Amino acid sequence: NQQKKHFSFIDFYPIDEIAEEHVGLNIISMEEYLQTVAMTGQLKNKHTGQVEFPPGNRTDWNGINGKEYDELRGYLRNVTETPLWRPGHCVPAFPASGDHKDVALLEGLLKKARVRTKPGEPPVPVDSDPLLRLEETMAGRKNLCVYDE
Repeated sequence: NQQKKHFSFIDFYPIDEIAEEHVGLNIISMEEYLQTVAMTGQLKNKHTGQVEFPPGNRTDWNGINGKEYDELRGYLRNVTETPLWRPGHCVPAFPASGDHKDVALLEGLLKKARVRTKPGEPPVPVDSDPLLRLEETMAGRKNLCVYDE
C-alpha cells in the first residue's frame, strides 16, 4: 500500500497561495529554516544559553517516523520560544510589531470587547472592524495569549 502516511501543514492549508496573497507573510520550509537559522548558529538552548544545532546536524526531516519526529520536536522546544498557552482560556494574539504599544493596543481592544452571546448572530465579515472580529473570536474566552516582545 503506497498511501501517504506523513502529512504537514501544507497538506491541509493553501500556504503557498496565502503567502502570494499577503506580501508581508514570508513562509519557508522547516528544511530552509534549519539551514538558514539553526545551521548558522542562531539558535541557543533556552536552559544553557549555548548554541545548539539540530540532532545529527540534519536539516531534511521530510518523511520522518514517530521517533524522529519526537527528536526534532524536542530540539525545537529547547531552542525556540514555546509559550504554554491554553487555547480554551485565551485567544492567541500577535501584535503588529515588537513594540509594546502594539501589545497595549491589543489589550485595549480586549477591554472594549463585548461578549457575543447570541447563538444566531451572523459571522463577522473578515474586513470588519478589528474590535468586532475580536469579539467574535473570543467565543467566551476572557484573555489574550499575546506573543509579545
